[in-house]
Amino acid sequence: MDPQRISIGGHSSGGSFAYVLAYGTVSRFAGVFSLSAPFRPVIDVADLDYAAPIHLYYGTEDPNFFGASYAAIVDQLDRLGVEFEADIQSGFGHSEWPDSSFIGGFEFLLSKRYTTPGGCVPSETRLCLRDGRFAVEATWRDFKDNTGPARVSADTRTSESGILWFFQARNWEMTLKVINGCTLNDRYWVFASGSTTVEWSLTVSDLLAGESRTYTNPLGTASAAVTDTSAFATCP
Repeated sequence: MDPQRISIGGHSSGGSFAYVLAYGTVSRFAGVFSLSAPFRPVIDVADLDYAAPIHLYYGTEDPNFFGASYAAIVDQLDRLGVEFEADIQSGFGHSEWPDSSFIGGFEFLLSKRYTTPGGCVPSETRLCLRDGRFAVEATWRDFKDNTGPARVSADTRTSESGILWFFQARNWEMTLKVINGCTLNDRYWVFASGSTTVEWSLTVSDLLAGESRTYTNPLGTASAAVTDTSAFATCP
């Protein structure tokens, strides 16, 4: 399965659920296909890296089209900054559409790929920061010589910072942030802290500039704070 090409679609209430799930959670869908959907509110786009484009279908005889739902959805998409296109077919009702509209919706989904401006594709083991420009990955080794990748606590991530865990999702091991210090010393800064004595290796990559920095902690040593204010001389 290509994780950059997972999309979602639905009809009627399912169409509403498709866009609520795509924008209200960090679900990383590449695109959305919504047919004859009623309006449901979405406060903001939860995914800081990507807003999935949406393809809307309505028949002109559908109450969700000539009522308030279609106009409200369009206004909402404009407010959220979501790219959208609409296929409006004359004479069709709520559960009707020409074959070409159904095929066109899936062709729309197939044309979409989950990407971020800087090129970073988030995953369970990759943290993407500053609009996808910076990728963060880490590995660990414990006292029994077990090893593994650090995992991202997605619910606590912002555009500038994130949290990593090694063994249990509720047991956070590291915090990490990339700071734009360009106006101060013409650098991007890397700050990290750990609450562990296991060995870890942390790599932060500036995908735009093609440069990386790696920070390590020896096994059995309490993690020292990383305060690298000269990390990346890659401004702006």
